[in-house]
Amino acid sequence: MTIRIAIRNSVHALALLLLSHVSISQVRLQVFLETPEGTYPGSVFVAGDFNGWDPGSPGELLQYNGKDYTIILDSLKPVPFQYKFTRGSWEDVEVMPDGSDRNNRVLELRSDTIIRLRVEAWKSAFSVRRKMSTAGKQVFALPDSFDMPGLGRFAKIHVYLPASYKHSRKQYPVIYMHDGQNLFDELRAPFGEWGIDETLDSLVRAGHPEAIIVGIDNGPRRVNEYTPFDTEKFGAGQGDAYVAFIANRLKPFIDKKYRTLRAPEHTAIAGSSLGGLISYYAWLSKPNVFGNAGVFSPSFWIAPRILPLTDSLAATVTGKCFFYIGEQEGDRYVKDMQEVADRLGARTRAIMYSVVDPIGEHKEASWRKWFAEFYLWIMGNGFNRQLRTR
Repeated sequence: MTIRIAIRNSVHALALLLLSHVSISQVRLQVFLETPEGTYPGSVFVAGDFNGWDPGSPGELLQYNGKDYTIILDSLKPVPFQYKFTRGSWEDVEVMPDGSDRNNRVLELRSDTIIRLRVEAWKSAFSVRRKMSTAGKQVFALPDSFDMPGLGRFAKIHVYLPASYKHSRKQYPVIYMHDGQNLFDELRAPFGEWGIDETLDSLVRAGHPEAIIVGIDNGPRRVNEYTPFDTEKFGAGQGDAYVAFIANRLKPFIDKKYRTLRAPEHTAIAGSSLGGLISYYAWLSKPNVFGNAGVFSPSFWIAPRILPLTDSLAATVTGKCFFYIGEQEGDRYVKDMQEVADRLGARTRAIMYSVVDPIGEHKEASWRKWFAEFYLWIMGNGFNRQLRTR
């Protein structure tokens, strides 16, 4: 059964009318970038949904020509994409002149293009504005890092426990989430946090069900770990090893350490962007472990093989799958998600919720806005829903 909520407006229809009838498979973009005084001789990179939002990818390093930084990006697809400029990490990304966060830049190419842009300021110029920790008292960092077999690194884990945990003998459902840095604490979140702990505290006070949340920090090879298939641009996909780590090492530890409901119907996996992709893949490939999934703004563009995999495995999954994307992320990415959801819906017994938010963007603020809706639906009977469009 599918619950599809398509929140639309006239802007989308107008955009479709304006699309060119000429089919262009690839375009070339040259960027000339003016930067704040003192940037040179530092490095400048461009990161966006065309490179998995890698803030320091050598392939997207701009060159200094004595006046501006410049780069030529070949083989771009003529679809809308979002991007930002960085100095190699999300701790030093472009910001507004007053130091506040800058929205993602958006560009849609129809042909080979040259553009001139300006970075107003870098985040590091405002480092004196120290952020404060916002993690609630129910959020705990596990003292030991976890070896991740096949991935060559250790994982840092944070756990949210409901307020009733220490005063009861109840068992709780568990949601495993990726990009753990961005879930609970503004101090650790380079783009702003999801506010998971604050959201759940409020929902529980209102009488809604409780759950344990397990946040897994990402690592230096995030694109590879969250991608289940090999790609020409990014190399070997390590998604199978990452999912196996959660299913075979982390989940057994959490189930032993905490009072959990261990069955698949009480176990969910959720994330955004590449985290949305790997959440869907985990739910699809391991339904005996993960009974429910939250798929926010999934980067299906990087994994076209997800379509035939959906066709072959859809009949094996049950439970619930929540799909979300913002229309401001670009028509191509909306269509990618809807195609996967349509194929799944045609072949599965699972219950689905698919939503397109007309003002939603590819960023934490949008995912935070829809997390409560996902949580209430995934924890309820699968049919109740509450719309929040602003």
